[in-house]
Amino acid sequence: MVNCRRGGPDGWHGLVLQAVGTVAPILVLAGAFVSGCAATPSGPPLSTSETIHYPAAPDEPRVVFLGTLEEMTAGGQSRNWLRRYLYGPSEHPGSSAVKPFGIQIWHDEVLICDTQQNCVHSVSLTDGQRSRLGEGANSPSKPLDVDVDAMGNRYVADAGRGQVLVYDANNLFVRNLIDDPADSFKPVSVAVGDDTVYVADAGGWNVHAYAIGDGAHRWTIGGRGQEPGEFLMPSGVAVDRDGQVYVVDSLLCRVQVFDATGAFVRQFGQPGQTAGNMARPRRIAVGPDGIIYVADALFNRVHMFDQQGRILMLFGGPGDEPGATNLAADICIDTGPLERYAAWIPTDFEPSYVLLVTSQLGAGRVNVYAFGRMRAANPSAISP
Repeated sequence: MVNCRRGGPDGWHGLVLQAVGTVAPILVLAGAFVSGCAATPSGPPLSTSETIHYPAAPDEPRVVFLGTLEEMTAGGQSRNWLRRYLYGPSEHPGSSAVKPFGIQIWHDEVLICDTQQNCVHSVSLTDGQRSRLGEGANSPSKPLDVDVDAMGNRYVADAGRGQVLVYDANNLFVRNLIDDPADSFKPVSVAVGDDTVYVADAGGWNVHAYAIGDGAHRWTIGGRGQEPGEFLMPSGVAVDRDGQVYVVDSLLCRVQVFDATGAFVRQFGQPGQTAGNMARPRRIAVGPDGIIYVADALFNRVHMFDQQGRILMLFGGPGDEPGATNLAADICIDTGPLERYAAWIPTDFEPSYVLLVTSQLGAGRVNVYAFGRMRAANPSAISP
């Protein structure tokens, strides 16, 4: 795998206006298919000119829409999104999740919290097999988020039960993470670090840290307020490779960053519906390259920020077109192996990782995108 080269601030920020102005999909081949033959496209697209991508031409694509999770796991041909756009919906209604919210991937297994069916779906990217976490009394009540530790154990933030439920790698219930949570405890997001589980608690306006092994409480940050380190509605939490903790506050439209001990480091973001501002941020993920992704439900897009909180670009957008992110809820990152997405990745595009985004409305309930850059004409010219 060739890692992408991150552009400098000027280069990135030059994409912002273009990205905002081209949130609608780019269907270069649509006219040709409508006016010409009605053959169903198959095989990987030969170039990004055949795809929906962000930003639009003439700028270099950095995020390419690959398709929906349902299309990738239902045994259909690649680029079914284009067939659906031209000829109408297929028999597959977008995703096995009716109203997906939290999402995470572990190996080839995608875990999706469904806030309408009140379950957590497990979907295999390899063979499309589907199952659910837990059975009977051990099933989630109102699952809002899920994350996985290095052993494959799943941690589900269940606002209905007021608990963090733990399941093993076979999706069997193991235990409640917390022995005696407060009556006001309302877990809405969960993130797993090396040895710590971080839980955003909407009932207490704070974030708790628990030991993975025994669930012992380690520390709490926050409380109701608008000062640094305080929250009005903590809605998303993530951990990066360095152990920094990122917390989204939906009401204050900002992201706060803390170190591994819970000490405040910095913050960024403000209300607004223009590039660099947020309207109703929900969940957050941090790429291996340090890029910060924030799913925004009211803005109906995914923001991309650098580590200083400067906007890089946006992707998605409202509407019925493929690639749209209506009521964007969550985002997770798949760093590989990326060969399983080969049938959907343009041959002239070098992916660094894949992004899975949940939306609570629209046809694409779980959309799949690749982040990367165009391949060099001479492959050896790309830095490793």
